[in-house]
Amino acid sequence: MATVLSNTSLVSIVTAARTLCLSVIHDSFGLDRSVVISVKAIRCRRMEPSTGGHGYDLSFEVQEAKGPRIDTVGANVVQSFATGTYETQFSFGIIPQSFDRFIRLSRNFTDYSELAMPHDQGEVLSTSDNGYTYRAGELDRLINGKRTDHIPAIRLLAIAISGPFATAEKDLVSASIEFFKYSDPRKTLSVERSGTVGVMKQDAETVARFELTQG
Repeated sequence: MATVLSNTSLVSIVTAARTLCLSVIHDSFGLDRSVVISVKAIRCRRMEPSTGGHGYDLSFEVQEAKGPRIDTVGANVVQSFATGTYETQFSFGIIPQSFDRFIRLSRNFTDYSELAMPHDQGEVLSTSDNGYTYRAGELDRLINGKRTDHIPAIRLLAIAISGPFATAEKDLVSASIEFFKYSDPRKTLSVERSGTVGVMKQDAETVARFELTQG
């Protein structure tokens, strides 16, 4: 069974919100440009219908810090479009460059920039009553057209939303996802659903936990 997962407008909204955050987060907290900003959690919800205007409101807060070192930053983005208004909340991990290098070496995937996945598109390999297995494709690990050594957070959200048991986009009021460990694009992803709540696993370890709410 080879079902290709599609993108959704909600994922596009989250992607735009993340871009807004990353464009100002270094300056807002005086962070060195060498630090790596990773997504630890995302929550996006549809608010009241738009009044027709376009714009956004952006705010940040320190969620975790050890003395002068900031470890986690929270962000809240409200975006207004002709089609509606959405609120997206992020929790961002702030990782020093030296620690990021150590993390990447521990993944044993140092040739990730030269190694392409066998397929461009990811595929659903099998389904069961409560979930499915997913094989990542080359497009699943790209950020701004560049290869990464993991499946990025927003792409994991897209996989959760677009799977075989997906909620119709028009009925999706909110989506949230929290990340716990590295997602290896070379390994299959097991997605288990129970109602609106689900988990993603690799090697029986939980990569992420998500929840989709219908209106």
